[in-house]
Formats: sequence, structure tokens, C-alpha cells
Amino acid sequence: MPSGARTESGSRAHILHRETQIHQLAHLVPLDLPSPATIILHGLAATGKTSVTCAVVEALPTPHAVVPSAECVTARQLLERSIATVEDALLAASPETTKQQQLLRQVQVKCENLAALAVHLQRLLSGVRKFILVFDGVDRQREAPSTLLPALARLGELVRVSPLLFNSSQILPPLGRLGPLEALSRDTSNTTRGQDHGSSLILEILQIPSLTTILIVTSPRPRSLHLTGIPHIHFPPYNRTQAVDILCLNVPSINAATKSTRRDGLGDTDAEDEDDEEDREDAAWLYPRFCALVYDSLSRGAARDIPSFRSVCDRLWPAFVAPVVRGEYGTRDFSKLVVAHRALFQGETALVASIVPDDQGSEGAAAAGARSLAGNPAAHDLPYYTKYLLCAAYLASYNPARQDPVFFMKASEGKKRRKGGGGGGRVAGRQAKHRKIQRRLIGPQTFVLERLLAIYHAILLEDVDSTADIYTEIATLASLRLLTKASASADVLEAQTKWRVNVGWEYVRRIARTVDLEMENYLAE
Repeated sequence: MPSGARTESGSRAHILHRETQIHQLAHLVPLDLPSPATIILHGLAATGKTSVTCAVVEALPTPHAVVPSAECVTARQLLERSIATVEDALLAASPETTKQQQLLRQVQVKCENLAALAVHLQRLLSGVRKFILVFDGVDRQREAPSTLLPALARLGELVRVSPLLFNSSQILPPLGRLGPLEALSRDTSNTTRGQDHGSSLILEILQIPSLTTILIVTSPRPRSLHLTGIPHIHFPPYNRTQAVDILCLNVPSINAATKSTRRDGLGDTDAEDEDDEEDREDAAWLYPRFCALVYDSLSRGAARDIPSFRSVCDRLWPAFVAPVVRGEYGTRDFSKLVVAHRALFQGETALVASIVPDDQGSEGAAAAGARSLAGNPAAHDLPYYTKYLLCAAYLASYNPARQDPVFFMKASEGKKRRKGGGGGGRVAGRQAKHRKIQRRLIGPQTFVLERLLAIYHAILLEDVDSTADIYTEIATLASLRLLTKASASADVLEAQTKWRVNVGWEYVRRIARTVDLEMENYLAE
């Protein structure tokens, strides 16, 4: 069996939906044939690039080293880390390592530039037939010079194979397959060196490297390596079916909370084993359908990579199976569970990371989703003055502009409005010709930015200067869709730009109470 086939069979055991990439990489780094000097693996984050590379190189008996660029702060640390990792890999692959060599390894080698890296690698790999050096995430290396990627791509050209390591029959094709230049070079070499040295013949025209560099990047830019002919292997994102299959490799238990309580006491071991087997079967049936539902409702647009998808599923799974644990529904009642927990999949609570632990359990997650869906103000934790600005926008949308002096002018605070009387009032006992409709039932009206700022300064308890921070708060409210622009003006912060509030009365009243503002005192009937 070829070495590439052995590598593929050993790597596909625990990696799903990457058979094509494993096949390509395994045939680019065979055991008994020369490999390309540089190989590029590219794809989005969490697409299996590092896992596939480590699985393939570990299945080969060839010594290898993996250098994670994310753990290196500077480019010099990356170079010195590369040399140290190569030395560790060579010492681990050599069974006859002496104590003196181990002591020499403890001395840290200084490597200040890329030229020094090539010299150290040439020294370390002088007697090695093949070595694989992997740079993981090298395109995101911090403080990296512009020549880092081109220099790493040419390391294989600098580190050459040593004599007496390859047989000429393994690296030279028959004469019938050689071109005129290659055949002439072989005849000349045989004539000058003699037939006795044919077994250790090295031809410079073949340029066989002993070092294969694998660069794992996110998106290779064109002409970034200043080199052509480099093989590229693309890792596409996982689709819906593939992502669900990967998550189903580790199916969580349904009765995980009750198992720990049951194991603390004394019980029948056989009955517990039967219950565990039944629980695994029910979870294996329910969990794939749950993952597919989470992907369609939340992960398709907000958490498409595998780590984010797994995090959302882990947060929603206990709340989803809580009725099953209580005995309200069975494990096969998937439709009833979806209807009972529709608030979980309609809100965005599971997508927002929080450092505050959830002490309310699975029921708290469901209640949080329901509160977020009902318009809980905690969904928008606004700054102090931004809350006043949102309240002013609501007053500007639902109060008539002609009544602004009545509610917001300081001079009219002691005056009272006229309630009937005079010639303009209606006769007592006569009904009005038109019924008056509350403005809150009509809907929000448009207002200009000047009026909003005037109401904002009127309802504030202290004087605040009109700085650029106010316009930043207005832009924040617009980005949160709490304010919407109602005019076609290009400049959103122009004085005559028309706006409209986009929140309801209950939301604004809760926001106003957090800053001790009574909205009823400023709102027209």
C-alpha cells in the first residue's frame, strides 16, 4: 500500500467531511518521494485546516514541527520558536540522542532575522532526508515584516538534501522519459564521475528539498509570496448537513442533571445501565433535529463556524430538554418542544456572550428569551444621557409642536391652561362634533433635529453643553434602530433632517423610570 493511502486511512478516522483535502495533502507529502518546497492551506476560521494538517503529518514517520503563530508576540519570537520546535522534533525522532545533545538543546538560540533562520535550519537538517515544518496562522502574525511570507515560502529552496541520502534509481526517471537537457546532464555526470558513483548521484537540476514548509493562512493574497507554482489546498466552510454531523459526534445527555444526583445514592446498577442506554438512544434521535433547528433559526446568519455553532447549541440544549426531564413531554415530541420553546429561537439571548453566570438554570434561559422578545429594556443598556435623548425623541414624535411652550418652557411652569370659558369654549352639555383620538394611537410623527435638541435640554435637570457627544448618541440610537430617518437628506446630522421614534410607550416609560423622569408630566393627552 502506498504511503499516501496509509496516511489517508489513518487521518479520516476522526475528521469528517475533509476527505478531499486529506487526499490532496497526503499525496503532496509522500514518504518515499520528494515533496514540494511550499504548500499553502487556506480557508476561513474553524474549517479544519490545522486538524487535517496535524493528522496527516502525525500519520507519517517523517519528523515534523508545528509552530502556532498565535502564541508568538513578535516576528523574532516566531523565528526562535521555529528553531526550538525543529530541535525538539529532531531529538524526539532520534532514538540515539545523547545527554550532551540534550544539554545543548537547553541553550536558547538567537535568531534575529530570516537569514539567520535559514542558516540554523540548514545546520539542523543537514543529515535529515525529509522534514515538514508547519506555520499555523502565519498571515496573522503580529509585528511581521513584509518579507516574512515570501521568505518562509523559499525556505525549501535554501535547505537542500544531503548527499548519500537518495538513490539515483529512486529520483531519476528512465532515459526514455528524460528531455534532451536532462539526458545530456545524466550522460555528462556518468562520464565525469564514473559508473561506480551512480547510486549516490545528486543532480542540481532536480533541486530536491529536504524541507517542506506548510503555510496555513485564511485568505492568500495574490502575488504575496513572490513565487509561482505553489500548490494550494482550499478548505471551504461547512454547510448545514456537515455542521450537524460534526456536532453529533459528541451528543450531550438529556438527563445529565439527574444522573449526578442518582449516582450519589445507592441504586440498582443494572437499572442504571439500562437507563443510560435508553438515554443515549433518545439523545441520538433528538439532538440532530435540535442542531438543525438551531442552525436554521440562529446560526445560519450569526454563528456559522463550528465553535460558535457548538456554543449556541450548548447554551440552548438544557432549556430545550427541561420539559423532557420533568416528564411533561416525551423525547419523540419534537414538534411540541419547538412550540413550547419558540421564544428561545426567536430571540438573540444565546448569541450574546456574557461574563455573568446564569444562576436561574434552564428556566431562566427560556424566560430571558421571552423577556427579550417582549421588549425588555435590558436588551439596550443605554448610557445616562442617551436615555434622556430617547425620551426627548418620543416626546417630539407624540406631542404637537404648538404645545412645546406649554410643556417645556421654564416661564410657563406657573401658568395654568385655560379650561373652557370665553367665546372660544364650547357650550356646556353639547357634544363635540369630532371625537378626539389620542396621539399615541395615531402613531409617531416626524420631527426635526433642532426640536429634538430643544426638548432634550428642557427635560434635563442640569445644563449640558452641546458637544459632538450628543450627535454621537443620536448616531448610536439610529444604528440600534431606535430612531429612524424620515427624510431623504444626505447628512443625517443636519439641523432640518426629519426623524421618527421607533419604540413604544411601555419601552420609553421603563427607560424614563431608570433616570427618574416622569414622562406623564410632559406628554400631551
